[in-house]
Amino acid sequence: MSSGEGGTESEYVESIEFVNPVPPELEIYCSICLDVLNEPHLTQCCGHHFCLSCLNAVKRKPCPLCKDQHLKAVLNKGLKRTINGLKVYCMHKSRGCPWTGELKDLSGHMQADKREGECPYVLLKCINDCGEMIQRLSLQNHEDVTCPKRPSSNPLEIARRVQALEAENESLKATVTQLKRANMTNEQIIAQLKLDLKSCTVDIAILKQQMLAMAQDDLPRLVTLNNQFTTPVEESFPTGGKRLVPYDFVFDNYARRCSNPELWFCSPFYTHPNGYKMCVRIAPQGLGNGEGTHVSVHSYLMKGEHDDMLMWPFRGAITIQLLNQLKDECHHEQMTDFNDRTPEQYCRRVTQVDRAGQGWGKSLFIAKSELHHDPIRQVQYLKDDCLKFRVVSVALRN
Repeated sequence: MSSGEGGTESEYVESIEFVNPVPPELEIYCSICLDVLNEPHLTQCCGHHFCLSCLNAVKRKPCPLCKDQHLKAVLNKGLKRTINGLKVYCMHKSRGCPWTGELKDLSGHMQADKREGECPYVLLKCINDCGEMIQRLSLQNHEDVTCPKRPSSNPLEIARRVQALEAENESLKATVTQLKRANMTNEQIIAQLKLDLKSCTVDIAILKQQMLAMAQDDLPRLVTLNNQFTTPVEESFPTGGKRLVPYDFVFDNYARRCSNPELWFCSPFYTHPNGYKMCVRIAPQGLGNGEGTHVSVHSYLMKGEHDDMLMWPFRGAITIQLLNQLKDECHHEQMTDFNDRTPEQYCRRVTQVDRAGQGWGKSLFIAKSELHHDPIRQVQYLKDDCLKFRVVSVALRN
């Protein structure tokens, strides 16, 4: 509750002062603006109170205190009545105002935006635009007697001011005439642009038809050329066409795979040029303690071309994101750490088979209930029956 609420002198008034000490167990201050609560709302996540206006300012953001992503709050009517019933002094007590009353009546006493009001110590702007803020009790005298911009009764001064106003009026008339002419010119330009736009629209439609016909004619030839040159081009790159981190892949047919126990692995990738070869397993039905409730994600080491030059057992941290398909933010991220406490079967060198028999990762990577569209957070991980993942980085320790 801003101390200058509803008035024009917010930078001049003092803080709210209570007549009686407020019980320490009574929560009356907002945890965001640190002022007395205005329309107090109670959060469901951590049980703190915030002003309604403060909550609106942080809408669609985590809770400012507990960082819960689902910030929800309801009006605490009982606390509102209690706060409104607290006895307070006038904000101009230090200037001599003796008024005391309930907090809900304070704004009615001050009427800070009106010339007429109960509190004589409220600061108001002079109507002569002299820039001064004058107490209500002295305002009339200031405007009539002491204000340097008060209306003059001197006939010569009045005539001079009338002449100046007439000159200003003539200047404004000339400006209006110029603006009208400019507006007419702009309207003519807009009309011509509309005609040009119609012509361009027709030309674009014709060009689209021509491009479509050309594309259909050239498609077989382009496919043949692509097949001829794909392999040489891949071999010309330093990676030899291998997939490197960061690496994106798509898990499709989500609904069908949830009911099908078959194993699903992404295509292999390398952590770095001449690095470790890995792949990722996605279990949409969940594994271990995530079975039935979560999507599980595990990383597997594979037999690679450069294993003789690498350090074993594998030590590093792999970061994987489940991508938000509404916008490029709020991706769900988990890190899997292959460290000294990781069981050997997950991080040793693979020699006899192409892929390790067991993977290391997160059985509780993400709850299945969080995959669907959340309009408040603007998040949707499952879209068109697909999940999109990204291997963001692999940080090696050895």
